[in-house]
Amino acid sequence: GLDPVMRKQIMNIIISDVAERQMTVLVSSHNLRELEDICDHVGIIHKGKMVVEKPLDDVKGNTQKVQVVFGDEFPEGIEGLMKSVMGAATGGLILAGIVLFGIFILPLILIIVVLYFIYKGRRAKYDAYKSMAESGQKIPDEELRKMSEPLTDRVMFNKGVKNICLGIGLAVLLGIIFGDFGIGIGVLVVCIGIGELLVDYFAKK
Repeated sequence: GLDPVMRKQIMNIIISDVAERQMTVLVSSHNLRELEDICDHVGIIHKGKMVVEKPLDDVKGNTQKVQVVFGDEFPEGIEGLMKSVMGAATGGLILAGIVLFGIFILPLILIIVVLYFIYKGRRAKYDAYKSMAESGQKIPDEELRKMSEPLTDRVMFNKGVKNICLGIGLAVLLGIIFGDFGIGIGVLVVCIGIGELLVDYFAKK
């Protein structure tokens, strides 16, 4: 046990060494406030096992502390109260899952459905014009202009790969410039690319 002044001096020495020598230092402490000042990654050990190991910001944002103090007697009905608390926590996890589904999964499903029907419609028109050309029938010039982009078996796959690569690049670049908003734009383009890959896969079934 160091006194507060010496403890602070020791911590300053450690922090200086970390900065100068690029060291990784393991600190064992029950003082969470102190760890918050000097650590960027934390772990919690319970009964000899590591139960939590993640960046400090994640722990601060996703971990809650519930502390209950009793007198001499254990109050009646406390088990029901604890079950209610656990139920509320479970409900929070379910709500978080629903929110994530609404933000990421549902838009991706909608993108896949829209792309699928667009692809199937273009494919049917392309096959019809191909049959007309093979039988010697004339295809209207206006329709030929609409079908100027070749619709090969791999066109949707190629577009999907390109959009995924483009989306990753946009997420990195725009994320640096605009933060979460820029990353969201990149993720949207990646979702379109994933949708195109899935459409390419299911269209062949």
